[in-house]
Amino acid sequence: MEIDFALAWTFVDAIDGKPRQMRFAYEPGSQRGQLVAAVACATRTDNHDTIAISRTGVAYTDIEHALTGWQDWATIAPGLVSLTAIRQRITSAGLA
Repeated sequence: MEIDFALAWTFVDAIDGKPRQMRFAYEPGSQRGQLVAAVACATRTDNHDTIAISRTGVAYTDIEHALTGWQDWATIAPGLVSLTAIRQRITSAGLA
């Protein structure tokens, strides 16, 4: 199971500039998982290209807490979010 973050928003990492969707992917039978960002566009050759934002085995509530207010501090432009800022926040929270 996955929880999508803001499907109407585009998350972009400074490393590759690819437009991505951010998701929390649960481990089967667990309340833990991993925050990832994936290209989600069927017309792109890199569709489904996924990068890890957090380490595996992280509680969703810890991710939620670390990302509180992301719509304000990570927004680059309307509908565009910095995955670099998200990654920094996750790392600072000890979840990377």
